[in-house]
Amino acid sequence: MLRSTVTFALVACAACGGSATSFGDSPDGGSSSGSTSSSGGSSSGSSSGSGPACTTSAECTSGRQCVFVVGSCSAAGQCLTVAAECGLEVSYCGCSGQTVTGFCGTEYATGPTLGIEAPCGPAPTSPIGSTLTTLSEQTQSAPEHLATDGTNVYAAGTSAGTVTQVAVAGGAVVTLATHQNQPIGIAVSAGNVFWTNESSGSSDGTVMSAPVGGGTAPVAIASGQSTPFGIAVGGGSVFWTNIGNIPAVMTAPVAPLGGGSAPTVFAAATSPWAIVTDGTNVYWSDDDSIYGAPFTSGASPVTIASGQAFPFDLAVDGTSVYWSSGSGTGAVMSAPKTGGGTPTTLASGMGNARLAVDATSLYFTSPGSGPNAGLVESLALPGGTPATTLVTGQSTPEAIVVCGGSLCWVDTFLGAVMELSPK
Repeated sequence: MLRSTVTFALVACAACGGSATSFGDSPDGGSSSGSTSSSGGSSSGSSSGSGPACTTSAECTSGRQCVFVVGSCSAAGQCLTVAAECGLEVSYCGCSGQTVTGFCGTEYATGPTLGIEAPCGPAPTSPIGSTLTTLSEQTQSAPEHLATDGTNVYAAGTSAGTVTQVAVAGGAVVTLATHQNQPIGIAVSAGNVFWTNESSGSSDGTVMSAPVGGGTAPVAIASGQSTPFGIAVGGGSVFWTNIGNIPAVMTAPVAPLGGGSAPTVFAAATSPWAIVTDGTNVYWSDDDSIYGAPFTSGASPVTIASGQAFPFDLAVDGTSVYWSSGSGTGAVMSAPKTGGGTPTTLASGMGNARLAVDATSLYFTSPGSGPNAGLVESLALPGGTPATTLVTGQSTPEAIVVCGGSLCWVDTFLGAVMELSPK
């Protein structure tokens, strides 16, 4: 799917109302431009057509895509030949009645709500009866990671190059930083927000900080990093994983912001990824293993577990380290954080689950097995089974945090920060 053209139009429908400028593609590959339509009307500049029914483009013959009638909210699409204009970025009325962003033209879209190849999925629900709230929604921002201090939730919008905060209690989104180069990992500590900018080169990544609430320009904690990714803060230092062609676990002082010592290698690594802290130690994944070490640089790491299937995300509590498996059976695992214990399988089939933990439960998001089939689930600790489903009907739920008495997570395709209260 083409994503390079950034051209906007609003396609109206009864739920959203208003008028729209039409410029999309026609089913036979032709293009149209310049016509206007109002709610309930038709776009004279693009023709309609029909093709074989489908739900994904894999069901279409070569050269055709599975596209959906804008605003129809039908689970059945049509295999049509579309022009290059199907790479146009457009806004249209989604199945929820909200205006969302997708790709294609005025009559057809590559997804009726998300801008991806997927039919409308089930409406999000909470089987446990809690309240599900959208705290913020910034389409095309593609946040993957989240942090919280219990009062606010902080998100790094990787595609938009923004770092934002929104109160757990709800309210206006506060922009802490703009024009960042692929911000990805994010953490918060002692009134400051920290994030990694992966950047586009092999050694031009940065680690940045800004005060909670904004109002002050971000400052660099470190520059010249090799694709910095995961980030965590503790013991007066910031720790991050460089996942580029010079892999390492790195550290630098957090104070004075922007004026501390140069970053140093905290631990050698071959393929580091996730990283967390618990107030005393830092824990990270590297290749198929999880390690832990005191904040003091130079201490020998302890092996928490080895031989794992790509430890993808980490969480830690008073006794254990938890991780999800990015390959294999998609298991959620745990082991004593002191090392030397045997890893325990808590759940399987979770895909690239993201994790959070509190005193009683382990929480995780799961991508599910179909359109809008993402889940938010929990396990009672220690090792309670089966998992309890907290929320269904999510599109792409990723990072999750315990935000006070609630759960907060990001829905990456929607660019949304979601909240479930109470958890």
